[in-house]
Amino acid sequence: MKIEIREGPVYSEIDHPELIRDWLSYEKVYWRQGRYAKERRSFRKSLVGKNGEFLSGYVPRVKEYLEKKGHTIEVMDKVDAVPFTWPELEGITFRKDQEEAIKEILLNGRGVWKAPTGSGKTILIAAVLKAYKGTGIVLVHTKALLRQTIEELEKFGLYDDYVEVKMKQSFSNVIEDINSNYYDIVIVDEAHHVSSFDSQYAKILSYLEAPVRIGFTATTYEKEKENYLAMEGLLGPIIGETTYEDVKDELARPRMKFLKVPAMSEQKKKKLKGKYQLVYDEGIVHNRKRNQLIVEEAERNIRDGRSVLIMVEKLNHGRILEDLCGISMPGEFVFLSAEDDDEKLKKETDKFKKGIRKGVIASRIWSEGLNIKSIGCVINAVGGKSEISSIQRFGRGLRADEGKVDVLLVDMLDTNHSYFQRHSMDRLCFYSEVGWL
Repeated sequence: MKIEIREGPVYSEIDHPELIRDWLSYEKVYWRQGRYAKERRSFRKSLVGKNGEFLSGYVPRVKEYLEKKGHTIEVMDKVDAVPFTWPELEGITFRKDQEEAIKEILLNGRGVWKAPTGSGKTILIAAVLKAYKGTGIVLVHTKALLRQTIEELEKFGLYDDYVEVKMKQSFSNVIEDINSNYYDIVIVDEAHHVSSFDSQYAKILSYLEAPVRIGFTATTYEKEKENYLAMEGLLGPIIGETTYEDVKDELARPRMKFLKVPAMSEQKKKKLKGKYQLVYDEGIVHNRKRNQLIVEEAERNIRDGRSVLIMVEKLNHGRILEDLCGISMPGEFVFLSAEDDDEKLKKETDKFKKGIRKGVIASRIWSEGLNIKSIGCVINAVGGKSEISSIQRFGRGLRADEGKVDVLLVDMLDTNHSYFQRHSMDRLCFYSEVGWL
């Protein structure tokens, strides 16, 4: 059977949608109040509309599926191509892996490129913006990343009337005041945050009709889960990858160290009951011996001449560690979070970059995108099992700097609860897989 797909910038349409309606779907999970507690329920949610419309990022997936079924597919492109030329950035000679990435991105015009933290994603973003002849926008999700991206693009003369950088939170509030055809190119940094069909990113990307859509990320989710499908549908599939092997000579060599958390008393272990967050607060955030172990490791590294970044998840955990560091190392550490104003964040970031500030305790605001090459030691005080979070946290230290050969990555081996034991083992397996052990 010959099937026609009419591809648009956001949505595409297909003849005979019944051929893919059940296949192009995912398990949608929701919680329903049961007799005694909330119960997990799920159903299959189709990504194909009543009239055969679906997000254009799925076109390659749909085409491959139907061709395997023996159908002939004709894709009718309803989008005007944005012209491009090979980019030249002043003062930059592209590495071989960067040349290959730029080539694939320009040839595809839509999709997600995977690249390790510290491998030079900002150079790729600048190159893509320089290559295309049109109006572009770069979307980010934190104030620190917003400021850093603007500074980097200004170096290449790319932050001007034709290129903007916006935070998704504020931009989503004014998106409908903008002509949907205004931008030719939309780029999303840390694209794994396009992880829901109801998110601010989804609101923006389903409104803008920019034909060129590129995402950059170090990590992605499972391909059949909603968080990946949202990213694929709104931006496009993974079109290529820069691996750690490709850029290992450009990064600091990771050296891993593990600190075994002392066993809690039986009396305290009895408090480690209930939902995960309750157990986490008692066993991680307010674990005095664990926190002291972290502070001692931080002090040891500062004495050895390394700058130290301690990553936390909870705000009160950051404040507790800041107080403890203030006792043993007065004036050396500051805690930074999204609650701080821009002036404080910029001031303290600059002090840390210049070596005036030796230690920083940071929440998620520093877990992604921030370019600080001088970090000598990263301590993951969080725990947890997320591969994505582990990459992002330790990735802060992998950026190479003059005279910096390696970086010490310190993780905690928690054994006081089955949650913590399982998560510690998950992280160990992951570190082995990426070659850090």
